[in-house]
Formats: sequence, structure tokens, C-alpha cells
Amino acid sequence: MMTSQCDSFPLASAFIKSKGSFQQLDPVYFPCAHKSKETLLKSGENSDNGDESEDSPKKSLIELLSPIDSCRPDQMSGTNLAYIGDVVFELFVRSRHVWPTKRTSDLQNTVVSLVRAEHQSYLLRQIKESFPLTERENQVLMRGRNSVTKSKNRRNPAAYQDSTALEALVGYMYIVDTTRCQEFLLWLENVIDKQESDI
Repeated sequence: MMTSQCDSFPLASAFIKSKGSFQQLDPVYFPCAHKSKETLLKSGENSDNGDESEDSPKKSLIELLSPIDSCRPDQMSGTNLAYIGDVVFELFVRSRHVWPTKRTSDLQNTVVSLVRAEHQSYLLRQIKESFPLTERENQVLMRGRNSVTKSKNRRNPAAYQDSTALEALVGYMYIVDTTRCQEFLLWLENVIDKQESDI
């Protein structure tokens, strides 16, 4: 038996009210997680007429995915910068290859081949030859490269160091200057496109 309210899933009432299909939700807004279930349910009920509470902050997707204001990238370790850069680079690669639709295994193989350490090492060599890095960005590359711990289990430790350096640079650019990060990713896109067309 369906009821008009669902305590465990605040969107259920929107689903039920529209007789089996979800209502169009504002893509840049979702109520804050710290609000009570009752507040979430009320805001879901008011969504048909466009009313929003005055105290509800709106955040864009990029704001939600950006570091907190107190983040100090110059004080972050190369490993932490690479941790963020890894996610940004992986999303960049996945977003480029998800269309046209491929079998999941083919998509996974393509993505893995582009995010593996050896390929990122190749990209880093291209960057050093052709992309104008600032002095600060070169320092970040060195921090990333030097943050890698030596391991006997790695087949190619130099490639892994290059990979971490590249990811640290992407993470740093993403945190410090999204315009510069965008410029850098566009440049990488051209390098990858050229490489893929040569295959």
C-alpha cells in the first residue's frame, strides 16, 4: 500500500504525487543534509509551485565539488594534491569515453589504459616538452614526484613517480585556478586525441 509520505526517502512523495514519475528537480539544488526529515518532506511538497525557503543555500555543482574555502594547497602534501588530481583526471577521461555507448568492459579497458601510470608518464613528458608551466606548477610537479614512496612491488617506479606528479599538478590547478585547470585539460585532450588517431 502506497502512502503520500515516505519517511525514509524524501523524494518518494514527489514520485507518488506525480503518479509514477519523478518531478523535474532543480539540478543545482538539493536540501542540506543537516535538515530534519520533516523539513525535507515539506520542501519536497513545495517543489511543485517553485517555493523555496529563504534560508536554503543554493550551490552549483562546481561549488559542491570544490575544496572548502580554508583549503591551503601550498601546505598540502604532494600525495594529497595527487589524491584530488587522480579524481579530476579520472572523471575527465571517463567523461570523454562514455559516449558513444560501449560495452562496460570495453569502456573500462579504454579508461584504464589512459589513467595507468605508464600513460600518465607519457603525458608528463609531453607536458614538459610543449605546455608552458609556471614556476609554481613546476614546484608542484616536483612535490608530487618526490612524495612517492619507493616500493619493491611496483614494476616501473619512475612511471609511478611521473603519474603522481601529473596528478598532483591537476589537483593543484583544480584547487587554485579552475580556468587554468580547464586550459590544461583541453591541452591534454588534444594530446590524447592525436595519440588515439595515430593508433
